Amino acid sequence: MTRFEQMELVNKFKRLPGLGGQEGQNILDAQLHISIEQDVGFLIAAMDSLGIRSALLDELWGFDENGIPQPHVILRNGSYRPQSALALAASLQYPDRFSFMQRVNRLDPQLAELLAILASTPSCRAIRITLLNDDERNRFTTGDWDNVLQLAQLHEFPVCIYTRDAGDFVSYVAKKYVGLQFVVDHCGLPRNFEQWQLVLGLARFPNVWLKWSHASRSFRRFSDSSESQNREFLRAVGAFGPDRVLWASDASHEESDATWPELLAFVQDNAFLSPSDRDWVLGGSARRLFRWKAQCSKGNQ
Repeated sequence: MTRFEQMELVNKFKRLPGLGGQEGQNILDAQLHISIEQDVGFLIAAMDSLGIRSALLDELWGFDENGIPQPHVILRNGSYRPQSALALAASLQYPDRFSFMQRVNRLDPQLAELLAILASTPSCRAIRITLLNDDERNRFTTGDWDNVLQLAQLHEFPVCIYTRDAGDFVSYVAKKYVGLQFVVDHCGLPRNFEQWQLVLGLARFPNVWLKWSHASRSFRRFSDSSESQNREFLRAVGAFGPDRVLWASDASHEESDATWPELLAFVQDNAFLSPSDRDWVLGGSARRLFRWKAQCSKGNQ
């Protein structure tokens, strides 16, 4: 049974009090994985039950024996190219409900051609860089990823960066590429309070945005994790401003016991946020960053 099927049994798509559906609100889940295990109709039904209008998809089926994310194709030079066929299909069928971000590999010999194609694809809203080991993190700060960043800047793609201790790495590129928008994924995955302080310090760069997701992973080492999550969430909103904080559930890969409705309720029912703040975090900031205007035509219901 997949994680989404488990959520279906637990929640039965009943909207919790205070969740979603407010007039004029266009909630956008800024990261949701799609794979061969998920049915698009099921996702839409789940989103409708929660009042979530749209979702930015990151296609991920799992990982192969070498730790490379699936799906991908192996290229002639031995490198790989991530694929997003299901995400593209979903966004073509339901353009108001789904768009996608594309993972890229710096060793792709046709990177320039690939990003040009992605830039001409209306539903591709961002690229994603994953720095999963120390070697790639070091290469990121020594310029080996600059070809990717230069192409992203050329095509005006926001760049989502997935790495632990992001405060150590993002400041380098935020200063170097001031015309490029960077998204720090999953709260920057700090391993301690000092690393979290560095992530908060990224707010001084107007081209850096924070994706609030996997907070349990980031703050599980803090004393009283649930209280810490809310306290640090409010600090993040205060530092970056609600218009540079993106809410994302990443519901299928959430490692805590929190369900999709509960992840949404964390922001939706937060008594310390104003209605305007909630609207920004739950969709306004993502729609502005990804240039994704909400449309409510009947054909996309």
